[in-house]
Amino acid sequence: MVRIVTLAADTGYLRPYDATMRELLRIVKENPWIDLSPVSVGPFSRAMLFVGRCFRLEEPTTKYYLSSWVDLANNFLDKYNMETIAGDALIAAVIAASDVPYRLPDRYGQVAELGLDQYRGRKNNNAWRELNVTPLRPPLPPRNAIRRVEGRPLPKVTISQRDPATGHWREIGDGGPFR
Repeated sequence: MVRIVTLAADTGYLRPYDATMRELLRIVKENPWIDLSPVSVGPFSRAMLFVGRCFRLEEPTTKYYLSSWVDLANNFLDKYNMETIAGDALIAAVIAASDVPYRLPDRYGQVAELGLDQYRGRKNNNAWRELNVTPLRPPLPPRNAIRRVEGRPLPKVTISQRDPATGHWREIGDGGPFR
């Protein structure tokens, strides 16, 4: 029987010690952007391993949804007979890595975007080592907010109401609904 073993690409990742991993998780759970209180040390540690083994991009990619990233992470972990993780552990690991650009989902349609790639990009600089002295890297603003800043305004939404007497449509503006 022939067994072929492939090694993961060298991204420069240094795994934190267990005590450091617990401290990183404590710091990440205090972030003001997303509630990560359900994340425990085990899934967080496995998510850190996956994030550490990925290359970094300059911008978050829209190539994968968060669920696809979780699938990729779980496939990676399965190769090493490790338990699976959930999306919250992956987000916590991305925040803890401190060198991955990311966008968080919001209620207006922005989906989570991660600046990771399995095959190309910058090597890991292990920025997590500085988390006890530097603040967490904040998420990037939603894409539509960037569009507004760049001078391309979002489409204007108008609300109209039909006048029952005349049948004409009128825009409801500053004066409120007409009678």
